[in-house]
Amino acid sequence: VVAVSLTNSDLNGLKAVTNLASGVGTTYLQFNSTLVADFFRNPVSPSAGLQVSVFTPDVTPPTLLSFSLDINTGVLTLSFSETILGSSLNLSQFTIQSYASGTLTGG
Repeated sequence: VVAVSLTNSDLNGLKAVTNLASGVGTTYLQFNSTLVADFFRNPVSPSAGLQVSVFTPDVTPPTLLSFSLDINTGVLTLSFSETILGSSLNLSQFTIQSYASGTLTGG
């Protein structure tokens, strides 16, 4: 058994592609014979699409890590912990304010 740890960049790349690695039916591994060999130097048999045997979905919600505001250009940049679905952004759910805590009022 070989376990390969994907980087955050790899994971965000997967999440950015609709219907890729979103469940068992959308997760396949393609590889050629140069992937690995045994101790006798016999290469692995290539596969055009081996379906995942165990799939654990992403259940961790994104967090807002930081934001920047350029008053000159009017651009607010939000940085999240993972790739987000841009169409889910609800601009009525945040307020720019002059203090650290308060009640969310939207707008």
